[in-house]
Parts: sequence; structure tokens; C-alpha cells
Amino acid sequence: MVRAYHPDQVGADKAEANRRLADLNAAFDLVSAWSAQDLQAYAETRRTCRQAQEWARKPNTRVEPERRAKAGSAKADRAKTASQSQKAKARQQQEQAARQNARNLDRADAEKRNAKRALARKTNPRDTTARAKFLSTLLEIGPRAAIRELGFA
Repeated sequence: MVRAYHPDQVGADKAEANRRLADLNAAFDLVSAWSAQDLQAYAETRRTCRQAQEWARKPNTRVEPERRAKAGSAKADRAKTASQSQKAKARQQQEQAARQNARNLDRADAEKRNAKRALARKTNPRDTTARAKFLSTLLEIGPRAAIRELGFA
């Protein structure tokens, strides 16, 4: 997908390609930081959402044709409509709960990543300083001289 949406590969709409590529990178960052338990919970949530969507698309085939023909009275029609609306409300509530669960997982992942980054910044300030020094030296005098000068050789 990255290859398909890369701005250099797309001819027409580079802004849309940039947006999609940024979305793909953000999704990869999010999912790559998940633990096995998080992945399992997310998969279960997705499975529940798909089942609810498939159930919503299916026609009601459980009602036999004879019974459907007999249900001509207004009372039966109202009861059927009420039952269908209750099922629809339950389905909507289930889908909302699944979406909220996915949002909570995403939020928890973002908090974990931010905590890891903050800890890395606090515990390794010298690493970032050394990296910056190496890169600036590398740009000034070239790779071989930078390696020799900084003592990596």
C-alpha cells in the first residue's frame, strides 16, 4: 500500500497521496507498538463489528412465507416493526461499543508510545546529543573523517 500511495508513484493528486501515506505510516506506528494482548483485543473488536455488519445486511429469512402471509393485521405489523427497531437499536449500540473499544485501544497505545518516548528522552539525553554531534560532523567533513575524528574506527 505504501508503494501504491507514494507521492512519486501517483501521477495526479499528490496531496491526497501524501495524506494517505501519512495515514498508513501512523497506522503502522500504532500497530507495531501493540502487545499481543492488545492485538488480540483489537481483532476481537473487529470480528464483532464485522459480524454485526453482516447480520444487518442479511434479509430476515427465518420467517416462513405462510406466517408472513398470515401476519396481515395491524397489531402484528406494529409488533414486527417494534421488534425490528429494537434489534436495530441493539445492533447500533453494539457497533458503538465496538467503535468506542477500538478508540480506547488506540488512545492507550498512543499513551504507551508517548510514555516510552518521554522515558527514552529522559534516560538517554547523551545519545541524542552524540547523534546530533555525529551528524553535524558528518555533514561538515565527510563520513570517513567523521568516523575517525569521533573515534568510531
